Amino acid sequence: MTCASATKPPHPPARPARDGNASPTVKPGELLSAQLFGSAQAVVIHHSGERYTLRRTSKGKLILTK
Repeated sequence: MTCASATKPPHPPARPARDGNASPTVKPGELLSAQLFGSAQAVVIHHSGERYTLRRTSKGKLILTK
């Protein structure tokens, strides 16, 4: 006897379209990068006494550096 839910693969999370026109569903505890960055290209995050910089690249990728 098998359980159907145990054999079902998980659904991938919804992703916005590459052109940025689609509005993704944002769940509690999540935020859109536009909310985090605003018009800036980088933000500084302080975590456990360390300073990290999160940057947007010109190709739309994110880079986190310490």
